[in-house]
Amino acid sequence: MIKKLNNNEEKNVTSCGSITYKMSRSFQDAQILLIKQFSDSDVWGMPKGKINKGESHEECAIRETQEETGILVEIESPLGSVKIQLKNKTKTVIAYLARQVCNNVPNVKDPDSEVADASWFRVDNLPPIQSYQKPLIDKALDVLRLNIMAQTNE
Repeated sequence: MIKKLNNNEEKNVTSCGSITYKMSRSFQDAQILLIKQFSDSDVWGMPKGKINKGESHEECAIRETQEETGILVEIESPLGSVKIQLKNKTKTVIAYLARQVCNNVPNVKDPDSEVADASWFRVDNLPPIQSYQKPLIDKALDVLRLNIMAQTNE
């Protein structure tokens, strides 16, 4: 949602996205889904985007993940948010932990795709991450680690 303010005030933008995982028996083998923007040649981040009118944060995260990666997800839990100050606006990114609920592989071949690449990465071998998204991804990894530990102790 963008608030239009007078010329002396900043714009506030909210984006929602997911840190999507594929579970495994061990934490080191778990994978998360990341995207690379066209403008960022060597850093990766979570799929995310702006909220449509009438859309909840969760609905936005699900839609944006599918639009940017081709992967359908189910939200499991909120991870919180981060704020970043850009040139003329403040951007808030709200993240959710999600799991893949389809057998699709990441696909950005659509000519209208907004991302350069989408791929699964093992949690023990992640590429460089957008610095402002790192706290959200770290939190997601902590939750995954705890979930896997709880499953192996059952």
